[in-house]
Amino acid sequence: MTDGDTITKTLVRDLLDDLKNTGGLVPEKIEGSAIMANGDVYIINDNDGVDDNSGETQLINLGKIIN
Repeated sequence: MTDGDTITKTLVRDLLDDLKNTGGLVPEKIEGSAIMANGDVYIINDNDGVDDNSGETQLINLGKIIN
């Protein structure tokens, strides 16, 4: 990519089911993601602990979701 290039987003996965599977409160927002050397994708939330939210931070392994 060079300065000024336009990129497009592609929906790979709707994360809502993954976030509900933890059994706790659904995080407000996902703050980051990373693809590991083995192909696993991790996401992490950053709940601020406001509006009746626990403030819990979760690191979730989504597995190999990118081809």
